[in-house]
Amino acid sequence: MLKFRYFIFCLSVVFIASMPALAQFEFSYEKNTFINFFNCLGIYSGTSLDRGEKVWLFSSGQAPTVVKIVHVIGAKEAEKRFDVLGFDRVFSDKLLWAEFGCVHSFRGDMPGSLARMSPEPKNSDSLGLAIRGLPASAWISTGKGVSVSMNIKNNPYLRTVRPLVTDACYAPDSLIRVKKFPIRKGRAIIQLDIGKVKKLSPEKRKQKIEEEMQQKERIYQKWAWPKYKKEILKELEKKNFVESVEICRFFLDGKRVLKEMKISRSTGVEERVETAPDLNTDNWADTTDSAVGFISLNEGKDWDVILVDVGWEGIYYSIEQLNGSAVHYKRYLYTYH
Repeated sequence: MLKFRYFIFCLSVVFIASMPALAQFEFSYEKNTFINFFNCLGIYSGTSLDRGEKVWLFSSGQAPTVVKIVHVIGAKEAEKRFDVLGFDRVFSDKLLWAEFGCVHSFRGDMPGSLARMSPEPKNSDSLGLAIRGLPASAWISTGKGVSVSMNIKNNPYLRTVRPLVTDACYAPDSLIRVKKFPIRKGRAIIQLDIGKVKKLSPEKRKQKIEEEMQQKERIYQKWAWPKYKKEILKELEKKNFVESVEICRFFLDGKRVLKEMKISRSTGVEERVETAPDLNTDNWADTTDSAVGFISLNEGKDWDVILVDVGWEGIYYSIEQLNGSAVHYKRYLYTYH
């Protein structure tokens, strides 16, 4: 009898210990993730979302937050009602616009249903993902991930990755940019960018400024151009234009390197369809893809990054494991022009 009780006790210990792993296994990003496009959530085949449900919203330009679903409507029904009433009538009525104005805002491949949330993102053109049902034990990043430029000399983050940094992106005058996403007290996920830049030659710089001035002149009325010409020229002469940059990008959890990437960028060279950067020492690390949040489902052992990759022709939304190769969620939204 004592042996049987001991066996039951051991079995219960194993079961309890396995519960967090089981909860993690059962959670599905694919069934609980919804793209956010201009304050509207897209609900595609295989997923559902009901009014009153709460979701975590990860969106560009703001900290992750919990929002409530306040409107859900089938896309076909929304299109019919919008066509009958017309844009002016719907747009001028706050209730109608909130209910099915998304059908006009959603400038892309139309999902099966559309949803509104409250509170809405502060930026009306925000992009990101909403995730339902994240376990209570999930670790979720906070903060916007504000970009901060730092000196390369005596940089604490550089010391962590220095053995991994190649001469391709490292030099005594390399640029460094840090984005910090707080997780818990005293802990944060760090996006570290180290960039070795090649600036424009004096001749190319002069030509660049002349071209910029010509483009600006076309915007202004002839009578207004003399007034703003000196001011615009002064601002352009302050800029440090970059011809190309080699970037080493790292994602860090304390002193642990979660992921490393090598990125090459050149002014005027397309990175997406009709999406070519005009590089300078301010925007050299602003790649088309941006991290808008991080999640760990196992108390910091593994981290998933939420990415939005914006191009002229469309947007890629994805959730990828940082210290691994798993892609938990991916959707492409074609945005017609």
